[in-house]
Formats: sequence, C-alpha cells, structure tokens
Amino acid sequence: MPTCVKCSREIPPAYAFCPSCGTPNPDAPTAPVDSDEATQLLEQNELAKKLQAALGPNFLVEHELGEGGFAHVFAATDRKLSRRIAIKVLRPEFTGSRASVQRFIREAESAAKLNHPNILPIFFVGEGEGLVYFGMPLVEGESLDAKLRREGQIPEAEVIRIGTDIADALAEAHAHQLVHRDIKPQNVMLQGPKQRVLVADFGIAKAAAGSGERLTGTGVIIGSPHYMSPEQASGSGEIDARSDIYSLGIVLWQMLAGVLPFEGPDSQAVLVQHITRPLPSLRSRRRDASPAVIRLIERCCAKKPADRFQSAAEVADALRSGVVPAVAKRASQRWRTPVAVAMGVLVIAAAAIAGRQLLKGRAAGGSAPASTGGTASFSWTNT
Repeated sequence: MPTCVKCSREIPPAYAFCPSCGTPNPDAPTAPVDSDEATQLLEQNELAKKLQAALGPNFLVEHELGEGGFAHVFAATDRKLSRRIAIKVLRPEFTGSRASVQRFIREAESAAKLNHPNILPIFFVGEGEGLVYFGMPLVEGESLDAKLRREGQIPEAEVIRIGTDIADALAEAHAHQLVHRDIKPQNVMLQGPKQRVLVADFGIAKAAAGSGERLTGTGVIIGSPHYMSPEQASGSGEIDARSDIYSLGIVLWQMLAGVLPFEGPDSQAVLVQHITRPLPSLRSRRRDASPAVIRLIERCCAKKPADRFQSAAEVADALRSGVVPAVAKRASQRWRTPVAVAMGVLVIAAAAIAGRQLLKGRAAGGSAPASTGGTASFSWTNT
C-alpha cells in the first residue's frame, strides 16, 4: 500500500488523496481496477456532489476522509474563514424520516454547546439535498484506533494521560446531561505531535438509537459491541453516565493489553460476553501493569452500574492521583454482608486493643497513645 509523501501514512490504492492530510496520491490509478471499486468511487463522487450542492459556494468539498457505522466524512475548505474542516454526512438509513432528521439536529445542537479542550467541537449542523451533516475541525493527527493498530500495547503513563483526558471530556458532557453511548478508540482523536485527546461524536448514537434501528432492519448496531456496557448490550434499563464509564474501562483495558477483552464469531456473541463473563485478567496480558490501574479498570467495568465509579470526574481524579476510592457502600448486596461483618470484627478488635493500651498507660502513670489516622492509597508504580 502506498504511503503519503507528506505525512507517511498509508493511502488506499483507489484514493486520489491522502485520507489524513489531503496530499495527492502519486500512485493513484487513472482508472478503477475493477467494477466494485468503480461503483464505490462513483458513489463517493455522487455523495460529494450532493454535499457540495447542500453546502453552497462558501465551502469547497475536497475528498472523502473515511466512513464509519453512522456517517461518511469529507475534507472541505471554509472559504469565508480560510480554514479546512471536516464534514460528517449521516448515512441515509438514519435520516429516512423527518422525525429522525430533527432528532439528529437536536442532538448535534446539544453537543455543539459543549466547550471543553478534550471535546471535538461542532461548528455547525445543516441539512439539504436529502443529507444531514455536521461541520467540525479537521484534526491533523490520527485516531486512538489507528495508534492501537500500529503500536499494540501503549505505555502505562500514556494510557493514564489519554484515559484522564477522555474522562474529563465525559465529565463535562455528563454535567450537561449528555451521554455519549459510543465511547471507543475510533471516536477518540489524537491531535498533533503532542497527541492532544479529542472525543468526537457526542449524541450521534442516542439519535440513531431513537430511530428504532437496533439489531435488525439496516443491520447496523447502535453502538459498538466490543465496548458496550451490559445494560446497553441487553437493551434493558435506562442508559446513564455509568455506561460511558464501562466503555472507557474497556478502552483502558485494550490500551494496556493491546487486544480487546471480549471477542466472538459475531456481534451477538460479544454482547453476551459483556453481560455474562467477568473481565479477563489484565495481568495475563500485561505483567507490568500496576495494581492500582488494574483495580481502577476492574471497577469501571463492573457488571452492575452501582458497583462502578459513579461519575467520570471520579475516574479522572483516580487516574490523576493513583488513588482508587473504596466501593463498600456501592457494592452489590452479596458483598455487603461479609464486608460489614469483617469491618465489625476489626472495630471490636481495635477497641479491645485500645482498651488494653489505655489500662496499661494508666497503670504506668502515662497517657494513652494518640491515634494516627490515614487512608489507603495506591501509586502508579509497580509493586
């Protein structure tokens, strides 16, 4: 596969431009190799023409950057502001009715109100020529997915940095009652040489889910099976911020292990594992992973929402400090009784010891020793 002369990234043979930076591909064929490729290029060209007509003369549509489960993404130039942007065009199966169009626009407008350094902003949302589209910054960099495919396991310090920034972005969105529902490496962009984290596509999964297209119809699953929380995978119950926390935990696990925790022959098999199987041991994949990181990820990925961190801000704080707060009050009922009994025994034993020391101190004419308080903490260093 040819590589770009400017950014050195791979260019698909049929692409006339680099999908990362837009540099012309000197090895691009003058004619499609086969009929399937010709059809694909024709569809891209037709979609680009429709998008250009919808945007009008103030924008210049350049080329397609890529596509995903929800949309095609094009590079474009905003002629008025002299800047290159990305335009995300939703697939027609998600915008087949006026109600679905309004739902996407409403969610995009809510996401556009978010203002955070780790959230990819939305410049505008529009519709025309039968298309619904969003304008966003054109990120010079790569996705976390591309980084994982290239590097496999990521150094722990980098995992903590990326994870903290994602958690911060989620905390901001959750504060505005906006749940992402599709946290995955493809939706995390790494901008520039310093790889600044930018989380994209807030609200899109929720709008798509509202169309009623789940596991049937178009065949498109709303969300990504490999990162879905158990409650999202089962389709039962209200999805809240804790679902995003589970997905973030899976992303953290993958960054450290270099592979996904759950795999299967099809999407349904993967979803079942999220619901029924415990999280595989991270230590078996990454022996140098620090205990606190492992504990944090396991708590993020607890099957029951009540057993997870209750906010993304808590996750961010734990990643920064290396301290994973106790979960006793939020643990499931089957764990509460043994923990309570154990704590009761400890309290009684401590009281007995303190009583003996007090008596000894009085017998010796001295005073009782002062109590020294403290909290258990974990550092990110290996033990």
